[in-house]
Amino acid sequence: MSIFFARLSHAFVALIAALSTSCTVLFFANSNEENLVCGPDDGSARCLDDFVCVEASDGVERCVKAGFKQEGEVCVASGECADEGVCADVFGGRCGDDIAPEHVMDCALRDLADTGLRCRRPCNDDFTCGADLRCFDLGIEELPPFCQEGTCSSDSDCLANNTRGLCIEEGLNGGRSGLCRVQCNPVDCFDLGSDCTCVAGQACASPPDEGAVSARAICTVPGTFGQGLTCDVLNGCLAGFTCAPVENVGGVCAQWCLASGGGAPACDSGACQGVDATDPTIGICQ
Repeated sequence: MSIFFARLSHAFVALIAALSTSCTVLFFANSNEENLVCGPDDGSARCLDDFVCVEASDGVERCVKAGFKQEGEVCVASGECADEGVCADVFGGRCGDDIAPEHVMDCALRDLADTGLRCRRPCNDDFTCGADLRCFDLGIEELPPFCQEGTCSSDSDCLANNTRGLCIEEGLNGGRSGLCRVQCNPVDCFDLGSDCTCVAGQACASPPDEGAVSARAICTVPGTFGQGLTCDVLNGCLAGFTCAPVENVGGVCAQWCLASGGGAPACDSGACQGVDATDPTIGICQ
């Protein structure tokens, strides 16, 4: 009888060991549980196959399915996104505690746009993105350019904190692909006087995408080129100047001036030519 129970005991122990090993193997082979804590960062795999390690909202690194989320779905890291999608939000990247002056209006209006970390289409240019979206490049090495909606489709969308703005670059992809910029008067802003809506470090110039000089001017980052020098979208003019289109050249920097009644700002040389019938005071030096 004792031999029988001894054999039964050994068989029971062997069965428990086998079941324990099988359960472990089955768990690692078939587990689809998300949010498991990542393994140690020691060079070995930190998650099961088809999972990626991301920092979760609670600050703990957890394993989530890789390449599972589609364009537009909420994400934490790009590894979650299918089709090489980018987990990003331009407004989260630009609208933190230290907002650059040129982004103030967009940040105030970001509730009108598609915001938050989402899987977004990678892009090379605005035409990659399709209607209503534009290609944003935040200049971060580990974050490729991505498609996202802008804040406006027309000037009427650009009103924030009782400040009127202009919708620029909305024609690139149509729809809500434009960005809002604070509107300014180039005569008032020639020396950033008290009537100027721009802040120190900014300049009042024509929107670079409109290819014309008029009373439509926005607060923007000044360039480095002066009177008569060639300019374009990437090479802007000094404060007090704007890029005026010239046939076969693209554009040249021209100084803003007071076109009616005389007075400042006045041209150092040449004549002040009015550029907009709706506001005869605004001109550029020719």
